[in-house]
Amino acid sequence: MSLVLSILLASQVLSADSSKLLLNAGEPAPPFAMRNLDRQPFSIRALTGPRATNPQKAVVLIFFATWCKPCKKEIPIIRELHAQWEKKGVTIAYIGLSQTKKELTPFVKAQSFPWPVIPDSFGLLGR
Repeated sequence: MSLVLSILLASQVLSADSSKLLLNAGEPAPPFAMRNLDRQPFSIRALTGPRATNPQKAVVLIFFATWCKPCKKEIPIIRELHAQWEKKGVTIAYIGLSQTKKELTPFVKAQSFPWPVIPDSFGLLGR
């Protein structure tokens, strides 16, 4: 059932006007909920609060891919930021762009990320 819903959602996104899908810097992320690698729900609004215009908490979404060399180079920087920002209540989350749980799991285990990693198998969140 979830595969059917994912395919339907993907077809709607792919057929939409791409200019309406893009966000500009500083715009709030649209509400979304997906499962992380541990199959636990991850909801942007559960972290930021119900209103994107007045967020209760900051969330940094980082889109990455396991094959991306610049993404790998920035990992130590993201670790430093995570250590500093976690104390201030900022959540970092990695979005595995167009990557499945199967593709992400070995990489994430090897890296021991302390933040949530969300597979975005169909690349929907990156649009």
